[in-house]
Amino acid sequence: MRVISVINLKGGVGKTTTSANLAYDLAEYHGCKVLVIDNDKQGNISRLFKAYDEDEDCGMYKVLLEDKLTDIIKYTDYTNIDIITANMTLLSANLMLMQEDTEEQHTRLRNYLSQLENLDNETYREYDYVIIDNPPTIDMCVINALACTDDVIVPVKVDKWALEGLDIITSQIKEAKEFNPCLNILGVLITAFKKNDINEAGEEWIRKKSGYPVFETKIRRTEKADEATFFEKPVGEYSTRSAAARDYKALTLEYLRLTEE
Repeated sequence: MRVISVINLKGGVGKTTTSANLAYDLAEYHGCKVLVIDNDKQGNISRLFKAYDEDEDCGMYKVLLEDKLTDIIKYTDYTNIDIITANMTLLSANLMLMQEDTEEQHTRLRNYLSQLENLDNETYREYDYVIIDNPPTIDMCVINALACTDDVIVPVKVDKWALEGLDIITSQIKEAKEFNPCLNILGVLITAFKKNDINEAGEEWIRKKSGYPVFETKIRRTEKADEATFFEKPVGEYSTRSAAARDYKALTLEYLRLTEE
């Protein structure tokens, strides 16, 4: 089971879209069993997979605060995709976890995933990938995600502040390596790309001078990606031939190639 965290301290850069489409493509085109974890109290990826419920203690709340495995994972409309949901109760979980001040404070999610791997497969699915959609902040929820993550993907839009916050993320990753040596920034992912002089110049700068690994694949800007959110579908399902859908397919292939290497 390989764990991917999609994270950036900026909002609106395509974290949820990237998480959802990477999960969809791994499941749909590569036959992988995927567990999506919504680690953002806004619950956007829970909504996209039609699993959001504002009136319950969400799945991540239970993972962080309750010592049990039942009633946490929800099925989705997609055969190979399950989800652990989020809603505003995750805010309460984060605050309570901060007040505990115990050594296990940052390993609740890792412990939960370890238990899942050791259960009999008649009750729980054996997942190939776990994809964590993170909020644009560093809190106990994100620290728990980093504690169990193998690969970090950082979506960025090409603008003046494209790499703002990456130094903070990098610093946090260095600290998290003390309790998770496998943690690694796999790459920066350029999203919402438009073919014009400004975007091309920005892309060149990010690739040559940012100092971070950058995916060869970039995700082109398309209205279909925005439309897909209204229909609560991955863009790969909503508009198979759109530029963004094709780009996410290419990203999935690149990710598999990089991790196999």
